[in-house]
Amino acid sequence: MNFLARLLNLLKKIPIWIYVFLVLAIVLELVYTIAILKLGKALSYNDGKFLFHSFAVVNMQLLMFLGTIYIYYRFAAAFPVKKRDTLWIALGVVVRIFLVSLLLFAHASSIFYMSPLPSEVSPWAYISMTALAAWIHLILFFIFTDLILLVIYLILKIRGKVTIFGVNGFFMNHRLKQVLIVLALTIAFLAFGLYRTLTPPKVVRETVVTEKMKPGSELKIVLLTDIHIGPSVGKSRVEQIVNDVNQLEPDIVAIAGDLADGYVKDLGEAASPFCSLTPKLGVYFATGNHEYFHGEVDEWFVWLKACNITVLHNENRRLDTGNGNSICIAGVDDYITLKIHHPGHKMNPKQALSGCKKEDLVVLLAHQPNADDMILTDDQINGNLDVILSGHTHNGQFIFFWPLTELGNKYNHGHYHNRPTNTHILVSAGVDFFGPPIRTAGFCEIVELTVKGQQEA
Repeated sequence: MNFLARLLNLLKKIPIWIYVFLVLAIVLELVYTIAILKLGKALSYNDGKFLFHSFAVVNMQLLMFLGTIYIYYRFAAAFPVKKRDTLWIALGVVVRIFLVSLLLFAHASSIFYMSPLPSEVSPWAYISMTALAAWIHLILFFIFTDLILLVIYLILKIRGKVTIFGVNGFFMNHRLKQVLIVLALTIAFLAFGLYRTLTPPKVVRETVVTEKMKPGSELKIVLLTDIHIGPSVGKSRVEQIVNDVNQLEPDIVAIAGDLADGYVKDLGEAASPFCSLTPKLGVYFATGNHEYFHGEVDEWFVWLKACNITVLHNENRRLDTGNGNSICIAGVDDYITLKIHHPGHKMNPKQALSGCKKEDLVVLLAHQPNADDMILTDDQINGNLDVILSGHTHNGQFIFFWPLTELGNKYNHGHYHNRPTNTHILVSAGVDFFGPPIRTAGFCEIVELTVKGQQEA
C-alpha cells in the first residue's frame, strides 16, 4: 500500500499537459495505424507517400515538443522571474521571449519541405533551419551537461560532501552556470558550422591507378553528391558549385543522388545551372533516397534528360575516351527502393552492369555505401567493378552524428579499397547539407578523381 500511495502521489505531481500530450500521441498513432491497415494496398504510391510524410511531420513535432519543454525548463530555472530584482525579472522575460521565438522557428522548419519554394533560399526558411540546428545542439548539450552534473553529485554524495539538500537543490544551484555553458557551446558550434557551409566547397583530390587504362593516360571524374536543393540550398549556391566544377575541366561529372528535396515545378529553376556543366564525356546521374522521399522522381528524370544529363536508371553507358581507353559508367536506383516499392524503381546492380566488358574501366554510381557492401558481396554480380562512387552519409554533418554514420555504414567517408574484388570505393561527404545549413563534421566537398594507367617499367 505504501508503494501504491507513493506512486499515486508522484502521478499527481505530473503536470496535466503531460497527460494531454500522451493521450494525443496515442490517438495519432492509432489513427495512422488504422489508416495504413485499412487503406494501405488501396492507396497509390503518391497518396501513400503523402500519408507517410504527414505522419512523419506529426511525429517529428511531437518528439520536438518534448525536447522544447526540456530546453524551456532549463532556461526558466536559470532565469526565474520570481525574484524581486527588477533588472533580473526583465532579463528573465527577454530570455523567455528570445527562447520561445527560437523554438517556434525550429518547429516551423518542417513546413518548408511541404510548401512551394522559390529558386533562392527564403530568409525565413534559412532562419528556421538554423533554429532547428540550435534546437538540436541545445538538446544534446543539456543532456551531456546534465549527465556530468549527475555524476559530480553522486561522487560528492558518496564522499559525504553534498551541502545542498537533495539532487534537485544541487542541480538548481548550478543551473545558471550550466545554461551559460550550453549557450556558449551552441553559439560556437553554430558559428563554426555556418562558416563551413557559407564558404565554397572544398576540392578533395583522389587518385586510382589501374591496368584498365593505357600507360600515361588519365581520366578525370568529378563526383557530386547530396546537393539537396531545397529550403536551405538555392540557385546561387548551385551556380557556385557548377562554376567550381567547370574550372576543374573534368572528363566526366557524376551526380550520385540526392539532387533536390522537392518538385521540379518548384526547384527546377534553382537546379538549372547544372545544365551549364561542360565535361568532355558528359554528366551522369543516379538516384539517392531523397529522390523518393521528396518530389516525384520520374518528373526529375524528364527534367534531367532535357538538361542533357544522362540518367542511369539501373543501366550503363560505354564510352570511348579517344585515347585507346574505354569506360563503362553505370548507375543503380537507390538502396531504399528495395524497401519502399516505388513502381518501376528497384535497385538492380546486375542489370546496371550488364554489357560492361572486361577491358572497360567500370565505374558505378550507387548513392548509399551500404549498397556498395551488398553489391561487392553478391556472387551473382561479375567481379568486373573498378570504382564505386557514393555519398549519403554527409560524414555525419553534425559532429555528434559522426559516430552513428561511422557505425551504420561499412564505408562512411573517404577512399576505400576492397581487396577481394580490387574495387575502389569513394564516399563523398556531400557538396552541400541536408536541412540546417550547419556542418561541424568535415567540409562540403567536391571530389576530383583522377584514374591513371600504370607507368611502364
